[in-house]
Amino acid sequence: MEHIELITLASIAFFASIGHCIGMCGGIVLAYSASLPTRNSFASQDSKNPTPMLKTQKENTHSIFYNIISSLGYQLPFHLLYHCGKITTYCVLGFLVGALGHIAMPNENIKFSILLVIGVLLVIYGLVIGQFVNLHIRSLKFPFYAHIITFMRSLLTQGTKWRLYILGLCNGLLPCGIVYYFLLTAAIAGNGVNGAIVMGIFGIMTIPSLLLLGLISSSLQNKRLLFLRLSGATMVGFGLYEMYKASKSLGLLPFF
Repeated sequence: MEHIELITLASIAFFASIGHCIGMCGGIVLAYSASLPTRNSFASQDSKNPTPMLKTQKENTHSIFYNIISSLGYQLPFHLLYHCGKITTYCVLGFLVGALGHIAMPNENIKFSILLVIGVLLVIYGLVIGQFVNLHIRSLKFPFYAHIITFMRSLLTQGTKWRLYILGLCNGLLPCGIVYYFLLTAAIAGNGVNGAIVMGIFGIMTIPSLLLLGLISSSLQNKRLLFLRLSGATMVGFGLYEMYKASKSLGLLPFF
């Protein structure tokens, strides 16, 4: 894949993570975050080394800020385990879909014909995700989704560190319109490795917003529609670009 395509996909994933993924996966992140251990370094330090009760406002501010940073640093490995699980699932799905796409496109004509159809689907998805049009597209649901959700709920009550990695693995299998968009893109990536790279980019670019979910201000969340529009517009642009490439290769655009 070209560098410009990878940059475009990364931009789509980032904007979508703020506008869409926080709403879809934010509940899961908040649920397991509530059970994570915290480091009360200042409390333990104060118990061993008593300090005067009177503190300046500046000292209190520094103490609170340090406690927040210390707690985030202590919990970071737990959050990364969850995200690594999701990225693992995404990469496996991307590899499988990319490999199937490569097999289903034995020659150039079939390849670019399928690419043209998928480009149209990408444009439609972008219009829906960005809420530019009001189309009701139902998510694909399979019977085993209910079992996955039940299993995920049981993981939230367990105390082992690696349950977060398994939770992420399961989370990557849940139905999601953004995931479908990137799976369609992975299908036309050329091969399994490129498909895995596409899905890996998607997973990595969703980390910042979900990782800092607790620190994102309400003012940023009030601009959720803006980020949905940005991701949707970029999706439409990418779909149109794929349609242009396919149409040009099929000779449907003789003047370009």
